[in-house]
Amino acid sequence: MLEKLGNISALSNFGKKASTMLGVDISTTAVKILQLSPSGNKYKLDNYIIRPLPANSVVEKNISDIDAVGECIEACAERRCGSGSGFSGYY
Repeated sequence: MLEKLGNISALSNFGKKASTMLGVDISTTAVKILQLSPSGNKYKLDNYIIRPLPANSVVEKNISDIDAVGECIEACAERRCGSGSGFSGYY
């Protein structure tokens, strides 16, 4: 798993703005990654990716299959940083 997290640096390319922030939400059903940027005194949503998790990867707020969750996060990074097409939304 730690080897796979080495590729997480691909997420640094998620947004091109220097002040971009990323939010990651891991729920029982999906991984969601949001790109936020400042807009006045608030933040605006620039991009997002939602990737479903395999069943029972997260059980009662505990990650039970760290490899599945890591692969899901990696797939989000590859989807965004790969071809660059269609990165906003579900898949």
